[in-house]
Amino acid sequence: MTMTGYRGAVGGSIQTNYTDQPGRGVPGMMAYVSEEGIANIMSVVVDSANGVYAGRGVIKTWITPGTGDLNTPALSVGPPASGSAIADFAGTVLFDEGMQSDTAGLNGWADGKYARILRPKRQGGTVMVKVFDTIAVTDTVYMCTVADTAGVYAPGDFTNQNTASGGTFISLATIATWRMAAVGTSAAPAISMIEFGVV
Repeated sequence: MTMTGYRGAVGGSIQTNYTDQPGRGVPGMMAYVSEEGIANIMSVVVDSANGVYAGRGVIKTWITPGTGDLNTPALSVGPPASGSAIADFAGTVLFDEGMQSDTAGLNGWADGKYARILRPKRQGGTVMVKVFDTIAVTDTVYMCTVADTAGVYAPGDFTNQNTASGGTFISLATIATWRMAAVGTSAAPAISMIEFGVV
């Protein structure tokens, strides 16, 4: 799906209640505020007709800025695809309150927009992601590169298995670890956390 600028129910409320405790995390949120100042976060250009989504992994393409153009990041990103490898992994798209949404209400950025990503190297960082499986912190982190035939895993989704029918997954075991156990299903996804830079 493409990003259309859709922001939930047309004419609906932006917020319907207030709580006295922090709300539940959402995909793409940094897990700990204290990490944001030291994590390797980079602004990149989205290069994908279908956009990129918060909390999903993306692959990189190095680009050459135009002459004298020092404001354009030297990196563009898009969803993983068939043939993507760990060397192509750029990071995870971070949630931003100004993000667009698609018609299903999923947050992300459209083609040509600037997205912030959490890079996996140097200081790394911890990010929240949506999961459809029972996750243990000792499990291996995998990223989907080709969607499975059941339509559960989309390119960029993270999981602890690589056996979904028709899907293709790559291991991120050398750069990422699970940091929170979770129990999710395709009908009721859960939130877990992945840490980069510490394995």
